[in-house]
Amino acid sequence: MNKINLAKYPNHVCTGGGFGPVSDGGYGVSYIIAGEDVIFFHVSSKISSPGTVSGSYLMLLESLVIVCFPALRVLQDLSENVQRILKKF
Repeated sequence: MNKINLAKYPNHVCTGGGFGPVSDGGYGVSYIIAGEDVIFFHVSSKISSPGTVSGSYLMLLESLVIVCFPALRVLQDLSENVQRILKKF
């Protein structure tokens, strides 16, 4: 039984639950690393809080990942190169 129409709501895909916000004006965030290049985020906030918008927070989080992910790749490559060099000694 389908609980959600993914054709009608393509941005409402969820890999599971997350953490609820700790404070009324905060966010709950969880993540799942589903592969080498795949991370799922779940962001929640209280709809009664006028200062929180989960969708906006998620867009900011997505922007940060897009900016930071290439830097993490460079660090991973650097670490692998250092490990190869150290194995020679």
